[in-house]
Amino acid sequence: MENFKDKMYFCYSNKQKDFLNQKGIDSLFSAKHAKTNKLFYVFYQSEELGQALTEFTEKKAEFFKNN
Repeated sequence: MENFKDKMYFCYSNKQKDFLNQKGIDSLFSAKHAKTNKLFYVFYQSEELGQALTEFTEKKAEFFKNN
């Protein structure tokens, strides 16, 4: 049986979240981490998300430099 958590992608980077939003992928919700009190975003795992994350990884150095 597949776990609900396995269908979610937890994003702890504002730059990555912004990149995904620019690709038209919205988070399901955001919350604050109980221990760090930092905001994180939860996305539904999909093929579109996987492709966007691959692109982000390939362009990460450029994306962080320019933004």
